[in-house]
Amino acid sequence: MRNILLGVLIFVLWVWLWLERHEATKDEEYDFVMSDHVHIDLDSIKSRGRLVALTRFNANSFFIYRGRPMGYEYELLRLFTREIGVELEMRIPSTHDSLFILLEQGEGDLIAANLPITREKSRHILFSEPHNTTRQVLIQRLPDNHRFMNARQMREHLISDPIELIGRTITVQENSAHHRRLQNLSDEIGGEIYLHLSPLEQEDLIGMVSRGETEFTVADENLALLNRAYHGNIDVSVAVSFPHRLGWAFRHSSPELKEAVDNWLENIRRRPIFNIIYNRYYNNPQMYARRRSSDFFVLQTGAISPYDSLFQANEFPPLMPWSLLAAIAYQESRFNNAAVSWMGARGIMQLMPGTARDMGFPNVETLTPAQNIRAGAMYLQWLYNHFWRDMTDTTEMIKFMLASYNAGPGSVRDAQRLARSLGLNPNVWDGNVAEAILKLSNPRYFYRPYIRHGFVRGYEPFNYVRDIMARWRMYEEVLEAVATRRAAAEGAVATTNEPKNAENYGENEEDDYDEE
Repeated sequence: MRNILLGVLIFVLWVWLWLERHEATKDEEYDFVMSDHVHIDLDSIKSRGRLVALTRFNANSFFIYRGRPMGYEYELLRLFTREIGVELEMRIPSTHDSLFILLEQGEGDLIAANLPITREKSRHILFSEPHNTTRQVLIQRLPDNHRFMNARQMREHLISDPIELIGRTITVQENSAHHRRLQNLSDEIGGEIYLHLSPLEQEDLIGMVSRGETEFTVADENLALLNRAYHGNIDVSVAVSFPHRLGWAFRHSSPELKEAVDNWLENIRRRPIFNIIYNRYYNNPQMYARRRSSDFFVLQTGAISPYDSLFQANEFPPLMPWSLLAAIAYQESRFNNAAVSWMGARGIMQLMPGTARDMGFPNVETLTPAQNIRAGAMYLQWLYNHFWRDMTDTTEMIKFMLASYNAGPGSVRDAQRLARSLGLNPNVWDGNVAEAILKLSNPRYFYRPYIRHGFVRGYEPFNYVRDIMARWRMYEEVLEAVATRRAAAEGAVATTNEPKNAENYGENEEDDYDEE
């Protein structure tokens, strides 16, 4: 009897030690989000006027299509920031782990990256109420002749039960929820599942399975179903997890931001717009396949527009890099060379006839895309040479050039004079000249004797500069993410626990929506 009790005690002690070690290992994955030394909450975000969201560059969360930011989580964030009256900035860390590191360091205000809500992670970070649910499924390649197979033959070629994964190798994103789920699944089924750990995103790994470059991966079911419409030769029917909830993550020191998001989610989920956004991304596989096949799906091609090479040929860095020219063109015309404004501005860069003539192009109506972009770039350089070259801060110089492109340099000079008279800094745009130009729509200000160009619809250059600078930052962030993703796909070496011997722009499309 004594020996039995001693054996039981030893077993209990062993289990306790194993659990402690197991929990410690889990904590190591998230120990960088346990500090609360950063205190940025809702009031600070509103004072700043901008919410910074940390995300992943993928078809779930955030991507660029035809120059336009899109994504299920991006659209929800855009609605939330409108609700609280701030701008939205998307940041794309280079790795999945960096999401949590940057959150802890205060470089972002929340994480919106299709995160599963788990009890273990909730000890270290706050989660919002769920905005979505999904489950994880196995991705495997269908046999080449699957259309001629019956059900029995298909079962012989495909995994149909997670137990059949014992001894098989699955390629999965390192430190992701799928990585941890497969570790747990291996314990649950009592057999080793070998893992190739990769830095690649879910879509990239699914593509590898489709091309026969790896045998299996795991993905969220909603994304897997969309990819099945695009690839056509993958099976996504085998679940490897129970359904789980997805939410946004916050620091423990941001309870007011979490509460605001929770209240907003509770309200928005009852409104039709929530279902419209969900259906746009998760219930429209044909549209997803069309985006993926497009030459201008940045995730696939790295191209922002059909005119990237023309923007690159006309850039003059550091004042006007090609991505900034692209951001201006999108704002002006949505990359549509047939666009004509009510004032007669034409083409991709929306040039007025007189401006085009001054740049050496006498007939603005007949300009090709290359000529229109060239003329727009020449006008921007002319604005720099004649008005803003003496400014020492490059970012401020760019903002004044943009305002001049929109409202004319004379009106911007008026706004500088008004700013000086109001005790504001005439060489700083945000909070200074930007505020002054808003006042030039008021007779109290535009009739002052030193105002030479009179009335200005000040909200137009105000919004113009703000929107283009935000879009430019977004393009730069996305181009860097594309480069990182391609480098990972081309040069990354997966680690493993496997034994060594073992379209027309400007026309409405089905998924168009009002971005502004």
